[in-house]
Formats: sequence, structure tokens, C-alpha cells
Amino acid sequence: MPIAPSLITINLAAPHPDPGGASTIIRLTTRDKSIIDIAADELGWPKAMLMRVLLIRGAQKILDELGVELEYT
Repeated sequence: MPIAPSLITINLAAPHPDPGGASTIIRLTTRDKSIIDIAADELGWPKAMLMRVLLIRGAQKILDELGVELEYT
């Protein structure tokens, strides 16, 4: 059984992922929302862009580190 990585780094540099047609609902605490709002403000990005980049790049990084190859349809 593979051991989960203890640290995952996410590159926020451009290019950002192309927009898609799927929506995601995420439950956040008030503190979580505040952290995302502040981080987006610090970057000068819309909150939706930051959340999208983090979700896509974070998921891709996890799959890369686990050695999972994706087949796009």
C-alpha cells in the first residue's frame, strides 16, 4: 500500500487551468472561508479563481505523486 505524501506543494504560477463546465460545492467553516478570502485578496485574484487553481492543481499533484495516469475523454 503506498504511503501518502506528508507535504504537497501547489504551484500557483500562470498558466491557470482553462475554465470548464462543472460546478463544485464545498462546505467551509467561517475560518476556512476567511483564509481563502484573505489569500485571494493578497494575490489580487477573484476567490473563484484561487479556489479553482487550488482544487485542480492540488488534485493533479496528488495523482502525480501517487503515480496515477489519467485518460482524458
